[in-house]
Amino acid sequence: MKGRRHTASALVVTAVLLAPVAALTVFSPGALAARTPPTARTATITPTQLAQMVLPRDLLTGGRFDVLPKSSSSGRFDVEDATRYTLDPKDTPSDIAADGWVAGYDQSWGPGFAPDGAFFGGTTVQLFRSVATAALHHARQIESFRRFRGRLIEGGWTLDSTTRWAVPGLGTDAYAIRNVFMSKDGTFYDTEIHLRLGRVTGEIGIIANRSTDLRGAIETNGRTLLQRMKRVSGAG
Repeated sequence: MKGRRHTASALVVTAVLLAPVAALTVFSPGALAARTPPTARTATITPTQLAQMVLPRDLLTGGRFDVLPKSSSSGRFDVEDATRYTLDPKDTPSDIAADGWVAGYDQSWGPGFAPDGAFFGGTTVQLFRSVATAALHHARQIESFRRFRGRLIEGGWTLDSTTRWAVPGLGTDAYAIRNVFMSKDGTFYDTEIHLRLGRVTGEIGIIANRSTDLRGAIETNGRTLLQRMKRVSGAG
């Protein structure tokens, strides 16, 4: 997850909180299609439904988000803004469009300073034209954490270290990631979940200014996010 770019604060890492597209799946006519329940692969998703997938503040655990302001990045975003959610500083809107990107929605809080050290957190979902393009974009974002480890990204941030682990129950290509970012403003700890449901990629993350163990909280958040994605899409 790329730290989200916030011009108001150099402290905020642009997050892939790393991604996640609204060409609708076309169903075959007839009784078979009517009897077949939607799956992650066939569920019809609209950009409007993305707003129903992201987690509200009362379901986001791991930080005192009740004391943080709603982020200026919250809401629907277009392909011009989608580069905020990738780690590679060279990504352009054309690159994202080539990945089959259709729409995205962000729900986040911060920057601010909560008493527990968490100062930014939230959810991002992004919709792609097909399962294949969503999977490709998702895999590329996960890989970028390895590729940019030890490198300066943007805004004066360096990805000092990154640790990745699989989370049971979130799908075979879902991962939790913990990043340590260094800058002249200090050291910041970013814990994220990246997952995918059919044509929708989801990301949830928390950035803190202290080395708090947020693995349990982020895994809980990831499961809650996946449940909402399934419920809204009708795919589970």
